[in-house]
Amino acid sequence: NNGITEFEDIVGAEKEKSKVKKIRRAMKSYPSDISYYIGDTAGDMIEAREAGAKTIAVSWGYQSAERLKKADPDYLVNSPEELTALLCSVSAPTE
Repeated sequence: NNGITEFEDIVGAEKEKSKVKKIRRAMKSYPSDISYYIGDTAGDMIEAREAGAKTIAVSWGYQSAERLKKADPDYLVNSPEELTALLCSVSAPTE
């Protein structure tokens, strides 16, 4: 987990086939301004945005950074370390 301990919900394979419904169900317990969906396909970004989550695309997964950019994610990261830094910065308490 690269030192990140603030994950509240992780949604993966289960009986529900609709990714949008899975994301919305997970977000019921958390405000949308702190809900992020991390994915590695353009489809992930589209479905997460439809569900109301902020999107983080990771370029070391299934699709290339170029393809992911076309899906207009809120954030695009190119390494696990960059993802860790981003998550730490967006989850830092504000005063």
